[in-house]
Amino acid sequence: PAHIHMNLLPRTQGKGGGTRLLSRWLDMARQNNIYGIHLGASERNHAGMRFWETRGFKRLESHETPGSVWFGMALE
Repeated sequence: PAHIHMNLLPRTQGKGGGTRLLSRWLDMARQNNIYGIHLGASERNHAGMRFWETRGFKRLESHETPGSVWFGMALE
């Protein structure tokens, strides 16, 4: 799977920019036959984790990075 990073300044959050970026990235990934995506979020970033979960990402069982929560999504 591919790995994605997204870091938005607090003043830009909650305005749809992250959703638009993710939508464009997912379109490009599918066009390039990428079958899955994974990412890590800080366990303290509750808003960030909610962002990923509400967009279809699932929490993955992983203990390899203390302080991080890993998410994944299969692409069709």
